[in-house]
Amino acid sequence: MGEDRKGSKPSGNDKFRWNRNLSFRNDLLEFKLDAIFDLFENRGTFKKRPDYTPYAFIGFAMFLHNPKAKINGKWVALKPLSTEGQGLGRAVLADGSLGREPPKPYSLIQPAIPFGVGFRYKLDRQLDIAFEIGWRATFTDYLDDVGGFYYDRQTLIDEKGIKENGLVKSLSYKLLRSSDCKDDDAKWLFFHPDFYNPLCLLIDEFVLCFSFDDNFEDIDKKDCLGMNEMIKQAPINKADSDSKEKIKPFDNATYKQMASKLVEMAKEDYNDGLDAFFDKVHVTAGGKG
Repeated sequence: MGEDRKGSKPSGNDKFRWNRNLSFRNDLLEFKLDAIFDLFENRGTFKKRPDYTPYAFIGFAMFLHNPKAKINGKWVALKPLSTEGQGLGRAVLADGSLGREPPKPYSLIQPAIPFGVGFRYKLDRQLDIAFEIGWRATFTDYLDDVGGFYYDRQTLIDEKGIKENGLVKSLSYKLLRSSDCKDDDAKWLFFHPDFYNPLCLLIDEFVLCFSFDDNFEDIDKKDCLGMNEMIKQAPINKADSDSKEKIKPFDNATYKQMASKLVEMAKEDYNDGLDAFFDKVHVTAGGKG
C-alpha cells in the first residue's frame, strides 16, 4: 500500500509527489521455491546440522497481484481502466498529431526472483527457529499501476467511456418531477449549496439527488426547499441498471412552494452579496471559493 500525501510534502523536492496524489493497494498471492545455502559448515545430515548458522537463499516465484485505488470509500481495480492507455491506440492530441504508442496491457500473473539472508538456530533435533530478510526482483513496473507513461486524458475518456471504466457503477439517484408544471413556470438550473453528498440539483420541473455511495442521509439533516419528505419517499435508481427509470411525481402547488423558497434563498444571499452566494456554491462543490 502506498499514498503520496502520507510520504511527501507540498514543497521542496516532494512537491511533484504531493500534487500527483497517487495512492494504491496491491494484495499479492505468491508461490515460490528457494535454494538455501548455509554459511557455516553443514555436517551432512539434518540431525547433525550446526546449532546455529547464517544462511543465504535464492529462488523462483510466481505471484498474482491486482493494484487498486480507493474511490469514494471503495477499492477499485485499476487494470481495467487502462490508466496509461494500455491496449489502446495512439492518442490524437489537441494539435491533431498522434502521441506515442502506449504500452501493452500488463499481466496480473508475474514472475519474481526472491533472495535474501537469514539466521537459523536449532531448538532441538527436529526443530529450528529462523529470522530472515528477503527481497524480490520483479519484471513488471505495474505493481502500483504506474509505469511512467502519460496517455492523453480526453482520448482515454473517448476510448474507454465512463460506463466501461466503472465510474458510473456506484452512482445512484432519485428523480422527482412536477407532473403539471406549466410552460410559463420559471426555468432554472440550480445546485443546492448545502448539499454535497447527495448532490441536489433543480432542473426546470425536476428535482434530482444523486450519490456515488447510496448515501442520502443528509436529506434527514438539512432543508431541501421543503422537498425532504418527498425525496425520502422517491425510489432509488441505479445508473448502470437496465431497469426502467422511476420518477416520483409531485403537484404544481408543491413546485411553486419550492420555487418560492428558492427565490427567498437567493434574495437572502443577494443581500449579503452575490459573490458570497456563489462562493458558497463553489466551496460546497469542492472548490476554494
